[in-house]
Amino acid sequence: AILPGFGKPRVFMAGVSQSAIYIRTWLAGFHDRTRTPGGKPVYDGYLGIVGPAMIRINQCAADMPLEDPMQKLTPLDAPFISISSEGEMWQGRHTRQRDVIGRRTGIITYEVTGASHRAFDVPGVAPDTISVPPLPDMIKAGMQMPGSGGAAMPNLIPAGAKPNDFIWQPMVRGAFLNLQKWSREGIRPPRALGIALDASREIRRDANGNALGGLRMPYIDAPVAAHTGYLTAGGYGGVTGAKSPLPPQALQALYPNSAAYVAKFNAATDRLVAGRWISTEDA
Repeated sequence: AILPGFGKPRVFMAGVSQSAIYIRTWLAGFHDRTRTPGGKPVYDGYLGIVGPAMIRINQCAADMPLEDPMQKLTPLDAPFISISSEGEMWQGRHTRQRDVIGRRTGIITYEVTGASHRAFDVPGVAPDTISVPPLPDMIKAGMQMPGSGGAAMPNLIPAGAKPNDFIWQPMVRGAFLNLQKWSREGIRPPRALGIALDASREIRRDANGNALGGLRMPYIDAPVAAHTGYLTAGGYGGVTGAKSPLPPQALQALYPNSAAYVAKFNAATDRLVAGRWISTEDA
């Protein structure tokens, strides 16, 4: 029952990683088949996070190749936002498609430059570890762990770099807010260029080592490090990136003093708020 004073609730399907892959599979095969008694969609909108491809329809089926045309979704009668990090570009470079935006329907894709599979949240604060198995257990299970050593566990992180802790959770919250406005009020979401690829579909990078194009956090537009979204096309390296601090001479060329850095970072943050990418609270 709906409490007094409240209108009809809206229902959104959202998922991260494997769950986002399930969402894409649901959209392709089940959205049109599952309706309310009045014939409307069960879900008023969808948000897929770091899952830019489909999964096999059942455990006995073969995986769908990334190049399969079915990986590109047909617009439906509900809005869908797919937001991925640079870390999924080994998949997304095959499955990305043209944005289609209607008043309350469509498909839009965001690719967050510099980010890796996990969306870190607050600078300087340790991330939540509830859903992450202990490192020794992951090694026993055969995972190729960066920095774990040993012939069977090669170090995937380049020398002088650290695992990528790129903060982009504010973009995810912004995407969900824009999805709700799109569904509830018909306010179309903002659009962004995809991450720039060359003729071989490899990521194009600037002089600092960061990707060109894409949806950009201030850590890219006011960089102090080079961020790589993934280390290998698949496996544990496919969900792990690297961060390499820029050398002192590069930082001095970019920012004569700390005030210059702060001003550039603030300007980049203000652009995200003005573009409706992040909330004022996250800014």
